[in-house]
Amino acid sequence: MRKDEIWAVSLDKIEAFFRQQPDVAEENGMFRCHDCRIVLTALPRKGEGVWQTPQTSVTMEGPEGDVGAIYRRFFLRFLTAGG
Repeated sequence: MRKDEIWAVSLDKIEAFFRQQPDVAEENGMFRCHDCRIVLTALPRKGEGVWQTPQTSVTMEGPEGDVGAIYRRFFLRFLTAGG
C-alpha cells in the first residue's frame, strides 16, 4: 500500500511527530514504522506574502496494516493542519 500526500504543515513539525512515536525509527533520512517506510520532503511554500503556508510531501509505503496504523495517528495529529 502507498499513501502519497501533500500537507500544509512544516517539515520540522512532521519530523518531530515521528520522532516522538515509540515504534518509529529514523534511518538514512527517512522514518520506518514496522515495515512501513515514511519519506518526508519539504516543498516550496504556497501562497503569497504573509499568507504563505508550508508544504510537505508525505509518502508512506508498506503493508496495508502497517501503513494504516501509523497513518491514522499522523492524520489525527495534523487533522486541523494547525499542528
